[in-house]
Amino acid sequence: MHRRHGSGTHCCAVRPSPLKPRVHLFVCANRREDGSPLGPGCADAGERLFDILKSEVTRRREYGDVWITRTACMGVCPRRGAAVAMYPRQKLWADATPADAAAIYAQAIADVAEAARDAAEPGGGAP
Repeated sequence: MHRRHGSGTHCCAVRPSPLKPRVHLFVCANRREDGSPLGPGCADAGERLFDILKSEVTRRREYGDVWITRTACMGVCPRRGAAVAMYPRQKLWADATPADAAAIYAQAIADVAEAARDAAEPGGGAP
């Protein structure tokens, strides 16, 4: 089934979402089988980091502005800790541990504030 939507044709019932967080952090919590040559994955460190970041969103009541999503493998296999990707600023951290949660959150918020300032300047933040 194809529907016309604006100037393009879209498949199925897919539609753009009106929800747009200021920042979206993706936390790897991939768990590999014991003995994997790639190591254990982000597993426990990713789960703990995810929980801490979600709690920080709740504490700050930033539900609509900051999204935290648990993911499977993102293709970055740190030796310790977990991988964390941030959008829209397209940053990727490896070896992130639960102890890094506050710094990751602060960096994410600072980057978003910087992007907003850049966009407000003449030229819209264009390079």
